[in-house]
Amino acid sequence: MNDNTLTDYSQLLFHQTLRNRASTSARFGGSDTEELFEKNCVNAGTRAELEYFGWLERDFSYRFNAQGYRCDEFDTRESFVALGCSFTEGVGVPEDETWPAFLSKQLGLHGWNLGIGGSSPMSVCRNLEPAIRLLRPQFVAILMPPRARVDVIGKDGFSDTYSPMHTKDTYLFHAKLTSSFLKNWFVNTENADLQHKMAMNYCFQVAKDYSVPLVLLDGEETRSILMFTRDKARDLMHDGPKTNAAISKIFYQQIQSLGV
Repeated sequence: MNDNTLTDYSQLLFHQTLRNRASTSARFGGSDTEELFEKNCVNAGTRAELEYFGWLERDFSYRFNAQGYRCDEFDTRESFVALGCSFTEGVGVPEDETWPAFLSKQLGLHGWNLGIGGSSPMSVCRNLEPAIRLLRPQFVAILMPPRARVDVIGKDGFSDTYSPMHTKDTYLFHAKLTSSFLKNWFVNTENADLQHKMAMNYCFQVAKDYSVPLVLLDGEETRSILMFTRDKARDLMHDGPKTNAAISKIFYQQIQSLGV
């Protein structure tokens, strides 16, 4: 393995979520909070789910590298890059039971998990080119985040993600602008569909420009295919280990078909 100590990975630190958690570790993370877990433990229905999926007997933690990603510190080993949102990051499951980790085991190739919880298709687009340039992966695998999310780049150059479920208070999302934006963007799914198509086309073009194979799955469609076999993560909102393994198999099959 080559010495990579002089490589500047700062371009991969572009999102507020990444900045807030860089070089940290914690028992809980994202929507997988201790408060939610305790609440679910005392509710008969959700406790039964936790028991069914085995989360009452298991414990794990989250660790994030210097750029805020749930993976090792970056280096020059042969690898692939995985991009997406919390369903890629693996909120609610151990690090070695995310779909990028399962795919890594199947291929015998290290994977960089660049999933960012709550992020958008725009986050993937903004992350793709620097990830290819800096990490030089053999291929890129993307589980595209939900359509109805947009990134907003602030004055400090860091982006944050907004969606109809968010109530973030920033200088840009003033009450009047929020109202107008919701009425004219989020309520019309054609806007989100158009952004989604542009994001996918952008990703394929960047991969082509760098001659890097790309496998891209629509996250919402892929997970809907697995709807009746999905298990749940510890937060009972995200995919469990079995679903992550199933997603990795879909990626594996497509990668094999490309002859990567």
